[in-house]
Amino acid sequence: MSSVPTPLLKVDNTVGALLLGVIISGILYGVTVAQLGYYFTVYTRDSPFLKWTVAVLAVSDTTQAALAIHSIYWYVVVNYFSPLALDHIIWSLSTQIILVATTTTAVRCFFFWRIWILNGRRWPVPVLFCILQVVDIGFVIAASIDFFGARLFSVVIQRLWLPGVALGISALSDILVSLTMVYYLRKQATGFAKTDTIINTLSIWTLHTGALTGICATLTLVFMATLPHTMIFISCYLAFGKVYVNSMLATLNSRQTLRDRTRENMSISMQTNASRYVNLGSKRQSLSMAGRPIRHILEEPELELEEDLKERGVTITVEQYEMKDELPR
Repeated sequence: MSSVPTPLLKVDNTVGALLLGVIISGILYGVTVAQLGYYFTVYTRDSPFLKWTVAVLAVSDTTQAALAIHSIYWYVVVNYFSPLALDHIIWSLSTQIILVATTTTAVRCFFFWRIWILNGRRWPVPVLFCILQVVDIGFVIAASIDFFGARLFSVVIQRLWLPGVALGISALSDILVSLTMVYYLRKQATGFAKTDTIINTLSIWTLHTGALTGICATLTLVFMATLPHTMIFISCYLAFGKVYVNSMLATLNSRQTLRDRTRENMSISMQTNASRYVNLGSKRQSLSMAGRPIRHILEEPELELEEDLKERGVTITVEQYEMKDELPR
């Protein structure tokens, strides 16, 4: 009796999709390296705690990149012409689940801390997000144990609801965090044009960051639900952690750009008709920018200059922004 030949699995949506995922994640890793170089060069005065956090994320992201290369090498080179190997879950692939979970948890905690700052250091909202993150971690741990124990995709496919729930919580958390941060940023509006422009810029950046990470989690979940017998969802997951790292680094590195904008702090309005000078005195308002409070100060011009310019029909308003470091020590 002749044996029935094993049908060949499709290569394009299995190992081919995995190869594309490794390439895309490699490109994102290059962006991460560039942002790391910029961060450690420009922000030398950041607190040791924050520097160590960024360093740990860099090590985790580098390790994941190395394991991704090992995974594709094992499937493409070591098991060349071995289609049955495509059903096997290599250890380096399972380990990346833990690394991505570590990365996303650290980055989300950073954004939870930003919400805590924007919310006036009140705990209820950040605590709710932390509880949601703990639930997410629980499902991720269960999924990683399942991957390590089963070692076969044909077995894991029957319990994909575990990572599916984790991804759903991730997408929901990203959307809620972004909307919450935008809400608290908008509450800081002062009515001053330049201040509100900075707040609007921060709101747009926050929405883009949350949308990018949320879309990545949603795509992974959709492909997992619709194409479970392929490796397309794994390819999306490989880029998942790197999107998070880049979102945090982009947030940290954007501070210098915002500082440069606040240095454009003087506006002079020429009045052709007689105008009445309004003495603003010294007014202080506090707001938060990128998780870092700013003190907005309107200072009265010097008396000599004021009298001279008033005669010429010129009013001067000086806006000065002072950055105050509120990052954890």
